[in-house]
Amino acid sequence: IQSAFKEAGANTIVSTLWSINDRAAAEFMKVFYIYMSEGYTKYESFEKARDFMIDSEDFNDPLYWAPFIMLD
Repeated sequence: IQSAFKEAGANTIVSTLWSINDRAAAEFMKVFYIYMSEGYTKYESFEKARDFMIDSEDFNDPLYWAPFIMLD
């Protein structure tokens, strides 16, 4: 599916390597975009969102944060 997004013109894709909890995915993306809106780069925002998940009480299990990848 990543190649289809790239062919359609996407420069960067944030995806997961396996299915994850919808709440965890929503939280990761919310935090990612908050950091983006604060002026961090997409790479910094991605790492900060991952760190946020690791430090969270609800989503600190690697099953929630480890599958996220960024493809450029």
